[in-house]
Amino acid sequence: GWLSASRFKRCAYSMNSGVVAGNSERLHEKLILLASSASLRKEMGQAGRRYYEEFLTVENAKEKIISVL
Repeated sequence: GWLSASRFKRCAYSMNSGVVAGNSERLHEKLILLASSASLRKEMGQAGRRYYEEFLTVENAKEKIISVL
């Protein structure tokens, strides 16, 4: 394709939390890539789930708050 998955990963991930786009044209390109790649959508979904489980669950938030006290 016009943009490899590995190149997309380097420019589109920010700490495994989503797409980074410098302008609307870049965002459009990344959305087209996502729309055309089931494996990339799956990988990003799994990364989002891991991020949620590590940082956003109530249990993890509680543990982090308690560790600071």
